[in-house]
Amino acid sequence: MIRAAGLRTAAVDKHPSYEILNGPSGSGVDDLYTPEINPDKKDIAKTMANDELKVTAVLNQIAGYLSVDNAHVTYVGVPAILGMNFQAPNIGQKFSGYIDAAGTPASVATLGTLTQVGFAPGLAQAFDYVDGALRRIVNALESQQLIDSTLVIVTAKHGNSPVDPNQLRLISPSTLAAVVNGVQPGLAAQITDDTNALIWLRDRSRADEVAAALQTNAAAIGAESIYSGSQIDQLFDGELAGNPSRRPDIIVEPANGVVYAAPGAKLADHGGFHPQDLHVPLVVVYPGHVSGTVDTPVSLRQIAPTILDALHLRKNDLDAVRLEHTPKLPGLNDDDQH
Repeated sequence: MIRAAGLRTAAVDKHPSYEILNGPSGSGVDDLYTPEINPDKKDIAKTMANDELKVTAVLNQIAGYLSVDNAHVTYVGVPAILGMNFQAPNIGQKFSGYIDAAGTPASVATLGTLTQVGFAPGLAQAFDYVDGALRRIVNALESQQLIDSTLVIVTAKHGNSPVDPNQLRLISPSTLAAVVNGVQPGLAAQITDDTNALIWLRDRSRADEVAAALQTNAAAIGAESIYSGSQIDQLFDGELAGNPSRRPDIIVEPANGVVYAAPGAKLADHGGFHPQDLHVPLVVVYPGHVSGTVDTPVSLRQIAPTILDALHLRKNDLDAVRLEHTPKLPGLNDDDQH
C-alpha cells in the first residue's frame, strides 16, 4: 500500500525468506536487505555481528542511500517506512538465558557459574548491544532532522519461555512422533515443535484418533491442552479461512516450561500460547502526542493501521485491517479521514 501510494519502502530482516514482505504484488519493498543469520545460532557474538550488518543498512537508509551502499555513492532518498529485527536477544534468551524467575539476564560474569548452556557474551550483553544500536539509529534520525517527523515503534515478534530456568523441562520431539505414528506407521507428515507442536497428518481423517492418543500420553509429552478440528479454527479466529489446507491437524500446547528439544539443546523457545510467549513490550514514540501508558490489552496487529494512519493512508485499504476490523493503537488521536 505504501509503495503504491508513491512512497519509498525499505525493510531489513534475518532470512531471504522475508521476501514475503513484498506482499501479494511481489514488489512491495524498494530496498529489501536480508543477510542470512549466522548458522552457528548458539553464538551470541556472531549473532550480534549479523545484527550489526542490519543496523548499518538501516543507518544507510536513514541517510538516504541503499542498504548496501556503505560508500554513499547514490542518493535515493529516505524511505517512508523502514525497520529491522534484532536476533541477539532471541539467541541470548535461548542459549544464555535468565538466572532467576525475576528475569535477571545472564551475563559474562555469571555464565561460568551456571549449569545451563551459555556462550559469552551473555543475554545481558545482547540487551546492551541493542540499547546502543537503537541509540545510534535515533541519533541518525536526529542528524537528518527526521526525529520530529518519525513514528518509532519498538516491539518483539514473540517472547521466549520459560524465563525461570528452574521451570525448564526439555522433551525430545521424537516422543511426539512416536505417539502419532503409533496410531498408524508413517502417519506424521510434519511436526513443527518448539514450545508448541503443530502436527500435520498424511491422513487428516485420523486427527481425532491421534488427538486421543496424545491425550492418553499427556504426561509423557508434557501436554497441557490438545486442540483439533473446530478448536483449531477458533484458535486462529478464521485467519485461515482463505487457505484451510495450511491449518495444522492438531496443536499440542505443553505445560509452561516444556520445550520440545533434545536434552541440553536450549534454555527457552517460542511458539506457545502462554503469557511469556505472547506478552511482549511495545513502545511507540509518536511526535506531537502526549506520553503515557496504555493499560488495556493491545495486539501487534494494530501496528499496521497505526503506521498507515501516520502516513495519511486509508487503513481500510489494507485487506487484513478491513477483514479483521483491526483498530489502530489506542491513545493516539484518530483522524476519521485517513
